[in-house]
Amino acid sequence: MTKILTPSFSDLTGFLLIASPQLVESFFAQSVVYISAYSKRDGASGVIINRRLSQMKLEDLFDKNEVKKFSALPQLFLGLGGPVEMKRAFILHTPLPDEDEVEKIPGPARLTASLDMLHDFAAGTGPDHAFIVIGHAGWAPGQLEEELLRNHYWLLAPATKKLVFETEASMVWEKALASLGMSPAFLSNERGES
Repeated sequence: MTKILTPSFSDLTGFLLIASPQLVESFFAQSVVYISAYSKRDGASGVIINRRLSQMKLEDLFDKNEVKKFSALPQLFLGLGGPVEMKRAFILHTPLPDEDEVEKIPGPARLTASLDMLHDFAAGTGPDHAFIVIGHAGWAPGQLEEELLRNHYWLLAPATKKLVFETEASMVWEKALASLGMSPAFLSNERGES
């Protein structure tokens, strides 16, 4: 049985957007986006979690940010986060142990634009899981709701640490669909009449 979520839109922070077949010829084809921030007033933002960057190396990012390299660089995923601010890097990571409990953010991940964490990675410290993306995705107020409910561009699923950080990038879209009880073969790019 398929477990498609019907969102209440109270807070989608910490959810995954799974690209539907309607986006097959778009920038977001077969993308899975982690929603890092959401509000009805300000809109939404997030990062694609399953698109590797092949033209940029982690060493380039460390050099550009004057990070002192240690003997071995950490094994970090370097990906394309989205079509907005494509010259800026962001780090998606698991919560830090000293994170303030008062500011409890939903979901298994946090997004930071501060690259100070690169120094921690180079030193072999930092969060348990993390990856770096270039750029992010953003939606104006009401735009994401329109894309979900009227255009059916996205399926919505709860994010898990396993899907976000522990699944091979090439398998994330398929595994995210499976978390809803779906397979790529189940999807059609034809929309039904409502």
